[in-house]
Order: sequence, then C-alpha cells, then structure tokens
Amino acid sequence: MLRVTVVEGRSELRVVVEGMLGAAGISELESVWRQAKQARRGRIVIDLSGMTSIDSSGQEALLVMICEGARLTARGAFNKYLARDLMCKARQSFPAQHKPNEPDNEVGLGEGGMNGPCTHDR
Repeated sequence: MLRVTVVEGRSELRVVVEGMLGAAGISELESVWRQAKQARRGRIVIDLSGMTSIDSSGQEALLVMICEGARLTARGAFNKYLARDLMCKARQSFPAQHKPNEPDNEVGLGEGGMNGPCTHDR
C-alpha cells in the first residue's frame, strides 16, 4: 500500500512517499507531482524515507521526476542508496536536463549523508 502526502514548508514543498512504490501507486505519485509542480515555483523534494519497497516502474517514475527538477531525500541504508543511484542514473541518462553541479539537483541523504558527484561505475 502506498501513501503520498504533501508538506509545505517555507523554502520547499515536500512530497512524502510511504509504503511500496510500485505500478499500482505510480498514478497517485504522478498526480501529486503534477499538482506540486503547478502549485510551487520553488524546490520540490521527494522524501523516500518512509518507502518500504520499490519496483522498476517506481524507479522509472522517479527518474522522470528528477529530470523535471525533483530533488530526492532519504533516510535508511536502502533508501539512501536508491536515491543516490537514481540521481546518478538521471545524470548519466539525461545530461542536458540534469546538471550535477546545480544544488537543487543534488540528492539530500539526511544527517550523515553524502552529497556530490556519482561514484558508481556504469
């Protein structure tokens, strides 16, 4: 089961993903994403901290959102790794749309996390 909520802050709008992000929940996430983009001119962060699992369709949906300007944030080993991996894939697959030196496109990994360039070999 997937739960997607929106939390509006002063400097950013946070889309919180909880549960399993799979084919059945993609339309809900995409709908919230579109609404967030229309409502907010500033930074939009997709928070994966409460996500319990993800399938390939969920990963593809997040890649599209990254290329449209989303920033990912996560806590927990798996979700941190996933966020970093997706940001690296976006940088490598869509270099013109995704510039790695732009702060809004860096992945936020919570306290103790690592920001910066990809270290994955592809």
